Amino acid sequence: AGKDNYYGSGRIRALEAVLAALALGTGPEPPTRPAGLRMRVCPSPARESATVRLELAEPAAVRVTILDLSGRVVSTLHEGPLPAGGSDLLWTAGPCLPPGAYFALANCDGENESTLFVLLSR
Repeated sequence: AGKDNYYGSGRIRALEAVLAALALGTGPEPPTRPAGLRMRVCPSPARESATVRLELAEPAAVRVTILDLSGRVVSTLHEGPLPAGGSDLLWTAGPCLPPGAYFALANCDGENESTLFVLLSR
């Protein structure tokens, strides 16, 4: 049992506080999502690598980038055509990339989908 605070009673996990501070869908209205593009990253948290899973309604050219919290692109994972359905893209963190929170960002025909994930120390 913790002290009451802005986020409710009890202790707050660090990731929940970051998500709330960045307003990434933790507010009263969920963010809108593109109809033809879905993405998830697993595992999160990850140690050395993660799989970015894309679901496309139809074949399309897609660009997938990994960004740090400042918005700097740290890696371009894929740029080119992908088939309809599911595609798994393996991302391996470089040896100089520090632990922390990162975004996977997919752009397809002007639609964007982003997912926050966590890289742990190795």
